[in-house]
Amino acid sequence: MLDTRAVLAVLGGLLLLAGVVVHRRGAESAGYGLFALGFAAAGGWGWLTVLRSRAGGPTVVSADVALALCVSAVALGLVFLDATRRAVRR
Repeated sequence: MLDTRAVLAVLGGLLLLAGVVVHRRGAESAGYGLFALGFAAAGGWGWLTVLRSRAGGPTVVSADVALALCVSAVALGLVFLDATRRAVRR
């Protein structure tokens, strides 16, 4: 059975892939929006991994690494959210 972290990881990957395809086909703002959602899902995965690691559960990465990945994913999500906003205004 899949846990929430696995679902978030797969969802994030699919959203990023869809963002690449949509952006490549010319819908720039929609592609950026999908990138932002994909990175938001990655940030959720990182946060849940931090919580699980600190609770003593089995994880692939340590809590510090997961927290760094979470912050990076959220920062990239915000960058693409801003890019979406700018592309829509053009």
